[in-house]
Amino acid sequence: MSALPLFWHEDADPAAMLSGPDQSAPLVKALGARHTLKPVDVLDDASLEGLDLLIMAQPRLLQPEELVRLDLWVRNGGQLLVFADPNLAWPSRLPMGDRRRAPLISLLDPLYRHWGLELDAPADDHAPPAGADIAGEAVTVVTPGRWRLGVASGRCEITPDGLLADCPLARGRAILVSDADMLDGRIWAEQRRDGSLAVLALVERLTRPKPEIETGREHLKDEGKITT
Repeated sequence: MSALPLFWHEDADPAAMLSGPDQSAPLVKALGARHTLKPVDVLDDASLEGLDLLIMAQPRLLQPEELVRLDLWVRNGGQLLVFADPNLAWPSRLPMGDRRRAPLISLLDPLYRHWGLELDAPADDHAPPAGADIAGEAVTVVTPGRWRLGVASGRCEITPDGLLADCPLARGRAILVSDADMLDGRIWAEQRRDGSLAVLALVERLTRPKPEIETGREHLKDEGKITT
C-alpha cells in the first residue's frame, strides 16, 4: 500500500495502466521476482484476508477505522513493514496539492504513537543523499527521520542511527523505516546501491519466527483505542 508511483506512473491514464507496458518500479519488479504481490487501496477485512505480510510505503491518510483494523490485524499475527518519511524528497511532476501525489510527510502518526514511537524530522531537511546500513545492506537515504521511544513506550527496539524500529505486537510484528526515498530506483542507479536488497532482507526478517513474541489475549485490550 503506497501513494508512491511504484506500480504505475503517477500520471498514468487508465488505458495505459490496463493495456500499456509494465510501469512498475524496480522495487516492485524485485519483490515480484520472489513473492506474489497484491496492490492494496483500502484496509479492511477483505483486503487483509490471506496476506502473509503488508508493506506500507508513504501511504495516503488512513481513516480511523482503517487504523484500528490494521492494528488488530498485526496484533493477531500480521507482519507489517512500514516506510514512513517525515521529509519526502521523491521528485514529482504533479503540482502540490494534487491528490495523486504522495504526502510529503508521513501521515501514520496515530498508528506508531499507539505503538510507543515518535518520528523526529531530520535536523537538515536539505541534506544530500547519504549512505546507510539497513538489515546489513548498503542503501542511500535522503533526509531520513529518526525513531525514538514515546511517552507510552512499548517493546520496540530502535537501531542506534534511528532509521529502523522493530516492534513485537502481541502475536504479530512491525518493522518501521524512517525513510521512503530509499525505495526510489533512480537513486539506486545514481548512487550504485540497490535498495531492493535491504527491503528483501527486511521481508525475510519478518517472515522468520522471532523468539519471545508476546502471545495470548492480552493484545485485545488496546483494540479500537488509537487516538486520531
